Amino acid sequence: MYCDRGVDVIHAECRVRNAGQEGYSMIQNYKRFRDFEKELLKRKNRDLAQKYAILEAMYEEAIMLGAFPLKNPMEGVETDVKIAKVVNSV
Repeated sequence: MYCDRGVDVIHAECRVRNAGQEGYSMIQNYKRFRDFEKELLKRKNRDLAQKYAILEAMYEEAIMLGAFPLKNPMEGVETDVKIAKVVNSV
């Protein structure tokens, strides 16, 4: 089922409201979850240096796991272009 509310709506709300149709039932108390998420976002005010440190750590882990560098950087670009055309046509 399509969530008819705006893009700024937390995706979990759509999942909870559509639980019967799509099988989502992980969140039992949506209001409590939403309040928790708002509070978490307020506390997550990181400065730019912390954000870059996190990004660098994630990049190093991706290299360690073999996800980077890409063997063929153009692999899957056709699919990405198709998705972009569909998204931009809406």
